[in-house]
Amino acid sequence: MSLNIWIPPQYREPNGHCNVCDEDLFGTVGDMQKHMAACARQNIDAIRAAAPSAKNKGGPFDPETWDPEAEAHMREVGKRMLREGRLETLPSERIVNG
Repeated sequence: MSLNIWIPPQYREPNGHCNVCDEDLFGTVGDMQKHMAACARQNIDAIRAAAPSAKNKGGPFDPETWDPEAEAHMREVGKRMLREGRLETLPSERIVNG
């Protein structure tokens, strides 16, 4: 025989949080996994729209916005860095926008 103690929900601590629907999660790990899977399936479009690859379109890391001359210069600098075994660009190799 075991003793079960009922704790009202307002006094329980959540043991997980869903960042998709911003809901605190209670229960077992299996319960949380079921919620996460269902929530992800239901909100897949919002998740994809919030992905870093979608948010950074047109930013500095998007190859579509790079200057071809600057890209060619940095590729040559990269080859030279590999040959010389260094991990940092020299001040004279950097591109300064100004």
